[in-house]
Amino acid sequence: MRYRLRDGVLAQTALPRAVLLDSARGEYAEINAVGTAMLRGLLEGLDAEAVAARIAAEFAVDTAAAESDCRAFCADLVARGLLEAQ
Repeated sequence: MRYRLRDGVLAQTALPRAVLLDSARGEYAEINAVGTAMLRGLLEGLDAEAVAARIAAEFAVDTAAAESDCRAFCADLVARGLLEAQ
């Protein structure tokens, strides 16, 4: 599945820790290094499975663990109104 930022959400991903800002609600979220790598992949247009494969390779973790973490990351951002499925 592919995801995108919800309308009104801005992302700053240039630093090691990304920041997402929901301009409509005035709320923000700081994302850790692994989450930032996931978010970058999602914003590049990769689907969640490709992002998980990239994470597994980049951080030398089990692919199944990376897939589970990526699903949980996406679900959390969707629940918080920051990300939406395409």
